[in-house]
Amino acid sequence: MRRHVATVFVVLMSFIAYMDRENLAIVATTIEKLFHLNLVEIGAISSIFFLSYAAMQIPGGILAERVGPRKTMTAAMTWWSAFTMLTTLGFNYISFLLIRFLFGFGEGPLFPSATNLYSRWLKKGEITLATSLEFVGIALGALVGVVAATVILLSLGWQWVFIIFGIIGLLITLGYYVVMRDMPEEARWVGEKEVESVKSSYNNPEERARNLKQNAPWGRLLRSGRFWAYGWTHGTFDSLLYMNLTLLPLYLEEVRGFSKSSIGLVGTLPWVLFIVGLLIFGPLMDRAIVRGASLQRTYAIPSGVGLLVSGAFVLLGAVAVSPALAVAFLSLAMFFATIHQASWSIANRMGGKYSGSYSAWFNLWGNALGGSMPLIITFVASAVSWVAALTILAVVVFSGGAAWFFVKPDRSFVPELIPSYTPPKPAAQVGGPKAS
Repeated sequence: MRRHVATVFVVLMSFIAYMDRENLAIVATTIEKLFHLNLVEIGAISSIFFLSYAAMQIPGGILAERVGPRKTMTAAMTWWSAFTMLTTLGFNYISFLLIRFLFGFGEGPLFPSATNLYSRWLKKGEITLATSLEFVGIALGALVGVVAATVILLSLGWQWVFIIFGIIGLLITLGYYVVMRDMPEEARWVGEKEVESVKSSYNNPEERARNLKQNAPWGRLLRSGRFWAYGWTHGTFDSLLYMNLTLLPLYLEEVRGFSKSSIGLVGTLPWVLFIVGLLIFGPLMDRAIVRGASLQRTYAIPSGVGLLVSGAFVLLGAVAVSPALAVAFLSLAMFFATIHQASWSIANRMGGKYSGSYSAWFNLWGNALGGSMPLIITFVASAVSWVAALTILAVVVFSGGAAWFFVKPDRSFVPELIPSYTPPKPAAQVGGPKAS
């Protein structure tokens, strides 16, 4: 159905966003030698992006709720595509640090805005699958980014990696702004019957996002320990994600002895399993939701177990003697962590009209903790060893698994202001994503 054009654009945006993040990891050893940088400086350049990116999570979510995701996402993507291309102007440590810091402000609003967009355009029982496809876009972007950036680097030079990726981003932005609107009701190409099917899938109109005049009750939310546990879970997941995104190519080359050309193949395995996991777990979660399962059973318990298993595989990868086994274990860690990533849509279920703010909090922690992980890992790896660095990562991931059991997502964090979760109406089971 035509409402799923929203999903297509979010997938495309997620795809290019992670291509734009992966490109620095591929050219890291090149600019390290060319501009006489050390490992800790490369880690700082990788991490500085997440500082500004994290800072824009809550403002991005609020903007999507107040002025709408169309304007918010267009402005964000234009900004980050421009700074992707401006990375070619880097000439020393400080210049790369500044450019990547400014780049992060652009990507910050993307995922809170996308969550808010889904709560406007999709039926209640469709959101987890759409969110899983969004993160398939992430994994494909990282996977294609590894291969494309390697090919461009070896054939044209490191600057062209950023120029070509930036142009692709601007073209996607133009298409999104021309085609999309904040609400399906505002799009001439979406029929009234389809719009009504979306609206009727929500038991309570307050659960569906729209442009708001007031912000989420942040003061009350921040007094909830469960709200903090909810954020922490994503910080631990992103710690693993960003290690793979920013440091895995360097780790495979410098520690495990893989050649630069072979990394284009070997480095894709975690992302292949990431995609497989999302395509398995996302539909299973949506199926559970439309059958009336609780959020605890659908999201919290599977995500907690998934992160615990993932942490175990990180630890095995750290101590594996064989380079091939190390890659296999770290890839399996990504696979089981996707159970958590498929649970991103829990922000729509719990937050309703404030889904942008809920996902912003989730992603703020993801990037405050996860974004600092490349710097922590490179520092510990330089000072002690890579085994010690990856052991710390494993402990962090374990803690995220434990935190999920404290969230209890079926009960609202602020029940008198934001309604607790209610299962979708039976009508929401009709006309789901399979009818697209």
